[in-house]
Amino acid sequence: MLEIQLGDTLEADFTTHNDAGANANADSTPTFTVYKNGSAVVALTSQNATNYGTGLYRCLAAITSANGFALGDKVAIVATATVGGDTSSVVLKVAQVAAIYAAQIDLSDDESNTQDEYSVQWFKNGAPVTSGVTSPTIQVIKRADGTDLVAAAAMTEIGSTGAYKYDATAEANRISAGEAVVVQVQATIDGATRTWRRMLSRDSAAA
Repeated sequence: MLEIQLGDTLEADFTTHNDAGANANADSTPTFTVYKNGSAVVALTSQNATNYGTGLYRCLAAITSANGFALGDKVAIVATATVGGDTSSVVLKVAQVAAIYAAQIDLSDDESNTQDEYSVQWFKNGAPVTSGVTSPTIQVIKRADGTDLVAAAAMTEIGSTGAYKYDATAEANRISAGEAVVVQVQATIDGATRTWRRMLSRDSAAA
């Protein structure tokens, strides 16, 4: 299903024809109605489509919170037109207001165990994702030259919390004092690959 962001404008075009199959304008301006989870949206009911050529029409719908939409809503645009006295309706487009995925990435410089400890928690619409995370990986990229400090590596779940960890134990894979890195994490959540990045650094010891 097509995914759109809250605040986007959903666009759908359609064509009207005469009995011979040629493009022809409708008898009157076609209208469209936007449905949210199967119910018509009051602010977007019987809106006029825009004519931009013979038999060519466009519907524009603002998928905003002001119009009553929220994350996860399923949206459909249905157009109605009359040509030669015959009226028909058609579903032009179906979409879903996409959820927002993010990750919190933390780093602990564990000198006692001589390792860099990375911890990751994924979020969906601001709430922690506690299950359904598969194939989680981490990649650490040097800010200095863009090469890998840690090539993409699998992460381990912390118990059954839905949070994940990775420990860089080899000296060659640890962040040097005063250096910065780009940490990229990926995981499959809700059937799609999600990616998040964060800049992290290790401060130099004070003189």
